[in-house]
Amino acid sequence: MLLGRVRYAVSFLLTLLNNRIRHEGVIILEDQANNKRYLQIDVAELDKHREQIEDMMDGLIAEQRGGQPSITLEALEEKLLKQGKL
Repeated sequence: MLLGRVRYAVSFLLTLLNNRIRHEGVIILEDQANNKRYLQIDVAELDKHREQIEDMMDGLIAEQRGGQPSITLEALEEKLLKQGKL
C-alpha cells in the first residue's frame, strides 16, 4: 500500500515538474540554472490537500536521494534485531 502511494506521488510529481504546472497551491520554483530549488505551498491549500502535498514532498525527497545506497526492509529489520532495537 505504501509503495503504491509513493509510486503515485513520484509519478504525479514528475508530471507536475515536466509540465511546469501549479497544483492546488503548490509551486516548484527553479534557480537561475533551471534546477528544482524551492517548493512554495499556499498554507490555506495545505489544510485542504495535506495528504497529497505530503506525498509530493515525499516524492521530492525520494528523487533527491535517488543515488544514495539503500538496503532491503529485511536487511534493516535484521540489523535492528541484532542491535536490540526491534
